[in-house]
Amino acid sequence: WQRNLFPATKKKVDEYARLTPTAWVRVFRAHLDLLEQKYPMHSVTTTECLIACFVLELLPTGFPPGRIPPETVKSRYRLLSLRHHPDRGGDAAIFREIKAARDALLPSNA
Repeated sequence: WQRNLFPATKKKVDEYARLTPTAWVRVFRAHLDLLEQKYPMHSVTTTECLIACFVLELLPTGFPPGRIPPETVKSRYRLLSLRHHPDRGGDAAIFREIKAARDALLPSNA
C-alpha cells in the first residue's frame, strides 16, 4: 500500500499533481490489481465497485462496499456527465469511464 500509491518523494508528489482524471483512474486500477494479487479474497466485483465509486466521486460504505442508492448514482452521473461530456469540451476518455461507472453501480433494471 505505502510503496504503490502514496508518494515517497517530492518528485512523485509533483508527478501525481499533474495527473489527469483518466490517469488517476489508471493509477487506482493498477493499485487495486496489486491488492487483488496480495489478497485473493478481494473480488473483481469489489474492485469494479471501488473504481466506479472513485470515478463518480462517491464514498463507498464499508468493505466490501455496500449498495449505493440508485438516486445517488444517477445524480452524480448527471453532474459529472455534464461537466465532462465531449460535446461540451470535456475529455471523451473520462466520459466513457463515467458511463461505465454508472453501469457498474446501477442494477440493470434501474
